[in-house]
Amino acid sequence: KEFRRREEEKNRLAVTKILDQEKKIARQKRRSQFEENSKLELELQKQWIFEYEQQCSLRDEIKHSSFVSYSILLQEHQEEKESLKVAQHLQAEEEENQRYK
Repeated sequence: KEFRRREEEKNRLAVTKILDQEKKIARQKRRSQFEENSKLELELQKQWIFEYEQQCSLRDEIKHSSFVSYSILLQEHQEEKESLKVAQHLQAEEEENQRYK
């Protein structure tokens, strides 16, 4: 009877030890998974920031390009106006010279 009780106690201790070991392994797995998820989340945040900065940069380039294009168009328009004035002035002078001939 005593032998049986000691064997049961040994078995109980063995089972407890196995359960404790399994809990420890499960904790380590959860910790490892948490660390892996944290790394992945950090990488995703870095990627999002990089893409956001690229979008901002592209938006700024488009704004600058649009401004430059508008400035060029404005300059061309101004030059056309000046050319038209010069042409009108030359035409007026030509017409006046025609009257005196």
